[in-house]
Amino acid sequence: MDLVPKLLRPYLGVAASLLLFLLLTIAIMPIRSSLSVATTALILIVPVVVGVSLGGFIVGATDVIVGFLIYDYVFIPPYYTLSVGASQNWVALGVYATVMLIVSKVVSDLQIAKRRADQAREETKRLMEFSQELIGQRSPLTVANTTANALFEVFNFESISISTPEPEGTFKTMVHIGEPIDEKVMSSITPQKSAELVSQLRITSLKDTNKVTMGLPLSSGGILVGFLVVSGSKLTRVQANLLQVFIDQCAISLHKAILDQEAEKSRILEEVDRWRKTLLATVSHDLRTPLSSIKAAASVLVDSDLKLQDQDFKVLLDTVLSQTDRLTQMVFNLLDASKIESGILILRLSNSDLFEAIAEGVRTLGDEALGRVKFMGQDNFSQDVSIDTSLIGRVSANLVENALRYSPKDRPVEVRLIENEDHFKVEITDYGPEIPNYIMGDIFEMLQGTERSRRSEGLGLWIAKTFIELHGGVLGVDSMRKDGVTFYFTVPKTTSSTSKGPNERYRS
Repeated sequence: MDLVPKLLRPYLGVAASLLLFLLLTIAIMPIRSSLSVATTALILIVPVVVGVSLGGFIVGATDVIVGFLIYDYVFIPPYYTLSVGASQNWVALGVYATVMLIVSKVVSDLQIAKRRADQAREETKRLMEFSQELIGQRSPLTVANTTANALFEVFNFESISISTPEPEGTFKTMVHIGEPIDEKVMSSITPQKSAELVSQLRITSLKDTNKVTMGLPLSSGGILVGFLVVSGSKLTRVQANLLQVFIDQCAISLHKAILDQEAEKSRILEEVDRWRKTLLATVSHDLRTPLSSIKAAASVLVDSDLKLQDQDFKVLLDTVLSQTDRLTQMVFNLLDASKIESGILILRLSNSDLFEAIAEGVRTLGDEALGRVKFMGQDNFSQDVSIDTSLIGRVSANLVENALRYSPKDRPVEVRLIENEDHFKVEITDYGPEIPNYIMGDIFEMLQGTERSRRSEGLGLWIAKTFIELHGGVLGVDSMRKDGVTFYFTVPKTTSSTSKGPNERYRS
């Protein structure tokens, strides 16, 4: 980058060369009689070289004239006149002028070449940086922003606008940087329909100025992916070629970003469709058992030909109630899963008694389930904890309901509360069959149930894991024991940085 602005270089060159002429003249005047004419000429080359280096050839040519006059007036006898005494002095003056003009031209060309090389190096460096910035960007908006900022920096455009084609064929502005572009000029530049032929550069010159507004199509592989409008000073041929390279890079990256975005949308749609089909299959399977039990019990109860004992009547009613509770639990799970997948689950934290939140969740399973649960360690708690009591209750209900399903009727499900230094730990232990190792890695994934082991069925464990992680805790399982399985979860004593604040939405 030039340290001296371009407009100031000629003035700086003239000032520097005149100052050197003055200093050198004062310095060598006392000894001019002992210096040869050639030596003096060599000394007076220095100001000319400095002037042409700073100000260019015009300044150098001006310095040649000034040097010629100083050389003749001060250093060639007779002194302080413009007359030349000896013919050899005419030769010296002529050689000085000729050599200095040649030197000025050579130095000027070298300076111009150096500045162009520096500019090309900077532009190449910026182009490489621009390419690196575009690598890996998958959002069309990010690509457009990166391109607009790079063009603004390299070409100093006053206005930059990038539009993309809409499905209906029109163009929509994605990014705009700088001053507003006149609407009439903008409408004449931007094609009204993306189907228009826009393969050629469109240029509109603004009257009475040295500025242009250009519209350039962004196409990749023959596909129009956008339209660029820039306004600013006229570009040189080299700058125009460089601009085309930037445009090609932008078009390729924009096209790739659009394709990646469409691929991601397709992937999400396929995932949603897979999730929907799996959900329907799982729900249909899980609903069949409680519905069949309810239907069978209700059929017996309404059969007037059957004479039921009070004990049998109570058993059938308990069956209807317990299976209805199970259906209710499934409905809650479906609602929770819908909230998680749609990203509208709200975490409401409050300082609450963890044991009460767990117990309330277990109570929703019914009196029979509550009677088979043994709570342990609740008397050792010394403080409340910041939790969403509703979600912790849902976690407890899912884990306990899962444990009750596999634990023998004569063995209670144990719910143990443990206080550690920085978190609370809750263990739910049953005495049912262990979980096979080959499904341990998937047990908490959504809809990962297997026919060989229904330990990981449905949505319950996935929902519980999501709720606990939302609190900044961990949900895990220990199936190494020979006499049962222990599920556990932790809740930090202080809300962690990974958890969401009150009323903050959770996005899965």
